[in-house]
Amino acid sequence: MSKENIFMREVDKPSALQFSIRLIPKLISLLLRSILFLPLWPLFWLGWLIWYRPPNVPYVKQVLRYLRHAWTVSPENPKMYFIGRLWLFLSFLQIYLNSPLVGVAWLLDELLYGRALNAMSVKEPFFVISAGRSGSTQITRYLNRTKDWLRPIFCRLCSPISGYGSWHQRHSVDS
Repeated sequence: MSKENIFMREVDKPSALQFSIRLIPKLISLLLRSILFLPLWPLFWLGWLIWYRPPNVPYVKQVLRYLRHAWTVSPENPKMYFIGRLWLFLSFLQIYLNSPLVGVAWLLDELLYGRALNAMSVKEPFFVISAGRSGSTQITRYLNRTKDWLRPIFCRLCSPISGYGSWHQRHSVDS
């Protein structure tokens, strides 16, 4: 079996112009994130000291390892060129620059709804875990009609600040 690299063809590599067109908005986005999220770092660290480290924020050591691997690891097939390494590096950097926003959102959720959520006891948890196209969305919709269950969906787990507001409003009236 030959080790033909299918990505070695010139057609598969973006031209310098194409890459520049994609790179400029990414660099502008990184610059804006670093400027806009800079004031959130002290809030993030303060919340970390008061409560805990948010689990959805990467460790600095982990990010540094990923950034180093973006430049040093050499996959054999497909071979990674400078353009791919630069894009991967900037993507890892973008994840880290989002850390204060994501962390503050998690900690704000803890501040606003932490006591109410901790006061609830989970007696019999029910999880819907299934393969795609198996009816899990329909089951979840049926369960969402039940008013007395806490039902975080995947999007709400990824962004907790947006998910518990509607739950809290329903249950704060009952309490």
